[in-house]
Amino acid sequence: MTDRIRVDPNLLDGYDLIAIEEVTGKPFSEVLGSAAGIYAMAWRARLRVGQLDATYQNTLPLPLVSFDLDTAAGPGEAPGGGNGIGPLSSPAPGPSTPATS
Repeated sequence: MTDRIRVDPNLLDGYDLIAIEEVTGKPFSEVLGSAAGIYAMAWRARLRVGQLDATYQNTLPLPLVSFDLDTAAGPGEAPGGGNGIGPLSSPAPGPSTPATS
């Protein structure tokens, strides 16, 4: 392999997500960011660029420098599990009172 393969979670489709869950035995939300998840995504990226003999098992021995990992949050990123902040509360019912200075 001479060129680095782009590994971007935003490029995964439903088939990729299901295959990653099946090969790792965990929900995608749990493997994202883990070593198993990175290599499972790399395996799917290899298939995407035409390496039809790629398997999860024969992707594991490859060094990370073989891949161009895109882990930055982008504008097209799907909503995640949260940012640690709870839901915003609504104002109490009843008449509103204007703020005074």
